[in-house]
Amino acid sequence: MTGVLTAIGLAVVAAMLFAVAATLQNGAVSEVAEGVGARSALVRGNGWRELLRAPMWLLGGLLAAVGSVTHAGALVLAPLAVVQPIGVLAVPFAILIAAARVRRRPPWPLLLTVLVCLAAVALFVTLADAHLGATTRPRFGGVVAAAATAALLAGGLSVLGTRSVGWLRCAAFAAAGATAFGLVSALMRLISLHITTGAGDLDDAGILLPALGVVVALVAGGWAVQQAHAAGAPAVVVGCLTVIDPIVAVTLGITMLGEGGSTTPAGVAGLVGCAVVGLGAVVALARHHPEGRLATGGTTVAVASAVGGP
Repeated sequence: MTGVLTAIGLAVVAAMLFAVAATLQNGAVSEVAEGVGARSALVRGNGWRELLRAPMWLLGGLLAAVGSVTHAGALVLAPLAVVQPIGVLAVPFAILIAAARVRRRPPWPLLLTVLVCLAAVALFVTLADAHLGATTRPRFGGVVAAAATAALLAGGLSVLGTRSVGWLRCAAFAAAGATAFGLVSALMRLISLHITTGAGDLDDAGILLPALGVVVALVAGGWAVQQAHAAGAPAVVVGCLTVIDPIVAVTLGITMLGEGGSTTPAGVAGLVGCAVVGLGAVVALARHHPEGRLATGGTTVAVASAVGGP
């Protein structure tokens, strides 16, 4: 029980770090966009070079890295189903930070949407803790299949982002990043299990392939998140990340790690229902957030959302 409480505490700290990091990087991307004045809404070319020289963007990256290490510590102590959903706390943290920066109180519809997100994920983690077994027996074939499916989903969402504008671009890229980061969490949990218990039949691959997958997914997810920052507000990006990430991670925990051994049909129905409500709230947050970029006539209105070279 002490280990689970420690894991929860670490996950809360990680959520705070992720919220601050997202706010800093979102502001840096916007500033670089205004300086570059490009028409493309993708971060590339000159945009990346400018970001690498932006102190706030680098600080945000450092905080995100510290948050990732803290989150990894939580995953060593508790199952994915318990740790991942706690990350949704980054949503209210990000909104409070943004409100403090502009000295404005968040509108009630926005707060209500956030409360729906929190309630859906809180119920999701409660049901997951009650219905998903912690005994894990990962198999190499299942790991490969689940990881490939998550990678294809993240790639498809990235393609959707490149072909969209406004709130949909932001949501698609953030969802792609969340999917990649959910895969990272599952692979990190797999590595920790392999090191601490030797669970599963992964001796042939050891931890080399999962570790390589973590690196690739982190890079791909980080790229997608920066594109999301270029197209929307930090609360929207964080909202997509912290709702979709745990859904993906818990799903991978079931399919990849075998954490769903005691799942019942009622439990599955409850988890699916919470996931649908949480995703619906995220879509509403992305579409109606007052800081979100809007698209009119196929052209992004906010020029500041364009970062990069020709």
